[in-house]
Amino acid sequence: MPMSATAPSAGTPTLGQIALTVHDVGGSVAFYRDRVGLPFRVPDIESAHREMSARGVPFVDAPHLIASMPDHELWMSFFRDPDGHTLALMCERPSAAT
Repeated sequence: MPMSATAPSAGTPTLGQIALTVHDVGGSVAFYRDRVGLPFRVPDIESAHREMSARGVPFVDAPHLIASMPDHELWMSFFRDPDGHTLALMCERPSAAT
């Protein structure tokens, strides 16, 4: 693939695919497509949490601060899929100091 302004650099890891073992393929497809939607990295974690909760996604916790970095805060909220896999929404917010 030729490099472009939007292509990741060679040193930037990217996610190509995820494999999960599930008991009900159709149910899992419906869960990820209709309830979760993608992506897992979101700009507004509270809104994403509210919308996904309304669609029946079972959250383990509310959005909360995971780490304060020099230039941003990392927020996450964890949920489970129909097979019990734990997944998370992630949001990187600019720090209050920047």
